Amino acid sequence: MLVGLAGLTAYLWVHPRPAACGSPQLRWKWTRLADKPAGSPTAVLSARNRSAKPCAFDGYPQMHVWVGKAQDVESEPKKEAAPVRLVLNPGRTVDFPLFYQPHDAPRMSCWIAGDYNASSDVMVPHPAKHDYGSFVHVTNAKGHRLPTQVCSDTIQVGPPHLR
Repeated sequence: MLVGLAGLTAYLWVHPRPAACGSPQLRWKWTRLADKPAGSPTAVLSARNRSAKPCAFDGYPQMHVWVGKAQDVESEPKKEAAPVRLVLNPGRTVDFPLFYQPHDAPRMSCWIAGDYNASSDVMVPHPAKHDYGSFVHVTNAKGHRLPTQVCSDTIQVGPPHLR
């Protein structure tokens, strides 16, 4: 873009904001962390941009864990979580810490027990009309699949970390 300022000519390169990230361009991972003290994240939800173009990640992903038409658990941003507005360049990853109870507590049962064969998916913020999200499975740090078990009624999503 060419702009004239009091006899001076300046060239401004305007970079349009990238399009919103869509499920087809992201690779999601839900990684359980080793037992941590109370208040620490239980797991990390990661999204890697596997496309050749950057995309805008404005908001928090929405997770949904369910068993048939019975129990389900959804995610919500942690109360102190700030708004998310970031650009995810090709090959880069964004990590969201997840806070939930993964084990039975005394005198309590799990909302989604590990032997229920639960399904889980994740949806990008502000999905396009025909973007239905991506299935995601719980794994350990080595990538081995774990049973999906959530013993709380929500999964809280913390502020992201770009890597």
